[in-house]
Amino acid sequence: MPMRGNYKRYVIATLLLTAAAVAAVALCCILLIRCADLADVAEANIRAEYAFRVQGDYDVLFFGDSSLAGVIPDALDAQLGLKTATLPLTAFSGGGVYKLVLARYLDRNPPPRLAVLYLTAKNPYFNRQHTYDKTYTLVRYGDPAEVFAAGINIGDLFETGKSILGYLLRGTRDPERLAAYFRNRGYCPPPDTVRLAADEVLDTEVPISRDDMSYIDAIRKLAADRSVDLMFYVAPLPRGDAALAYYRTLYAGVADNEIYALPNTFFFDFTHMHKDGALVNSEIVARAVQARLRGRP
Repeated sequence: MPMRGNYKRYVIATLLLTAAAVAAVALCCILLIRCADLADVAEANIRAEYAFRVQGDYDVLFFGDSSLAGVIPDALDAQLGLKTATLPLTAFSGGGVYKLVLARYLDRNPPPRLAVLYLTAKNPYFNRQHTYDKTYTLVRYGDPAEVFAAGINIGDLFETGKSILGYLLRGTRDPERLAAYFRNRGYCPPPDTVRLAADEVLDTEVPISRDDMSYIDAIRKLAADRSVDLMFYVAPLPRGDAALAYYRTLYAGVADNEIYALPNTFFFDFTHMHKDGALVNSEIVARAVQARLRGRP
């Protein structure tokens, strides 16, 4: 009997020590994410730092994922005669991050006449993923409730902390890119990479359910609670994307625009545009914004 009692105490002590070690590692990761100078060590960090720090009295505020590379504030300003800005995060940031960005912006700035949630059609699919982008941004800029609601766990914290250490050890920093986001109000021209061929056929269809879109409803509610008009705009697809009809049906009655296609050669992948495509798209987006604002104070 004494041996059995000792074994039981040994198991309990081992479990307690393991739990303490795991908690210590998680705490170290949280402190690293929240306290270290990480603003310019990765693309997700750079975009988040800009989105959570930007200040200004904007008439139209765009926020969403990296498909916002297809919207140029200067082009919209010229067409609308208004002041606009874009807050482009990444598709892997998740709905909780987009909601947090809007909430924090409204906390420190006058409300815009119109807020535009601008996302790629595949965003709800990406939203389900547990990623560095989501974990880093919510832990650094959010509160415990928002971290918990996103389902971030110890494994996510560990993987994120490990990635950050890798960035720091490699000396991966890009302060000029961060400065460019502030200078261009969220537009950062992509590198001149290969373009999709004019006759290239893509098929980006992914399984998305109505439940996967629930974060869009949550963002609409936040905007309504803060008396901000919100427009949900789905980014265009390349003309060669065979999934266009699928996404049009999927977002009917959910998005405030009908998804459209632009020439393949405007894109370098399934959603990201070169500047010539972004200029054409900005004209289309400006007309939709203009129609939305018409008749509103």
